Amino acid sequence: RYRYPATSRYGATADYQSVDNILLGPLSLGLTGRVAMQYTDNVNYAEDGGRKGTAWSLVPELSLRVNYPVSQYVTISTGVSAGFRYYFTGPGEDGFFMASDAGAVAAYLGANVILADDVVIGIHNRLSREVETLEIIDRNRGADYGAWRNTVDVSYSKQLNRSLSATLTYMHEDRWTDNNRYQYQDFSKDGVDLTVLYHLLPSLKAGPYVRFEDTRFHKKMRNNRRTLEAGLST
Repeated sequence: RYRYPATSRYGATADYQSVDNILLGPLSLGLTGRVAMQYTDNVNYAEDGGRKGTAWSLVPELSLRVNYPVSQYVTISTGVSAGFRYYFTGPGEDGFFMASDAGAVAAYLGANVILADDVVIGIHNRLSREVETLEIIDRNRGADYGAWRNTVDVSYSKQLNRSLSATLTYMHEDRWTDNNRYQYQDFSKDGVDLTVLYHLLPSLKAGPYVRFEDTRFHKKMRNNRRTLEAGLST
């Protein structure tokens, strides 16, 4: 039998199909990394009517996800990512970044349908509420800030041969805030992701990926943005 196919880079799928390569008792850890080249046509989400700044950037990033099985049906998961963004062109500001879903409350619903030994269809939904995550703290938002995210993704995974696997994923995400003063941040996003991974070791896979995302704000206070990204992922 072939190994399980590659997994999507989108968060909803990753929570179901994350690659765990470190075991510490009941805890399973998934350590992954990427180096990406990214192009965006609106780097700073310029205000409506303002000048859109295009930019190219290089992004190395490491991520760690922790999974703790409470029972056969319930698993507690959290994660953290850290990296650096370097802009070759455009008005973007270079700098380190850190993100985490610690503090977020989330509910998951999903299924993987095995069509053959080498083909899996995945359908997943993740509803989460941001509560004092690192992203919120980093932006110095007030205590009245709260936001919801709902992400749906559909993936097609296929084992191309014993050492090579690929996953094609479509994702739709909606984000909305509780307080009217923050509604200018509400958006919907669609994305397509293709990942090809080579099985270097039983617990190590690496290969190229390419992703396109289209972000549309609900209020006409910010311009929309399209992003194209490609790089190497583990």
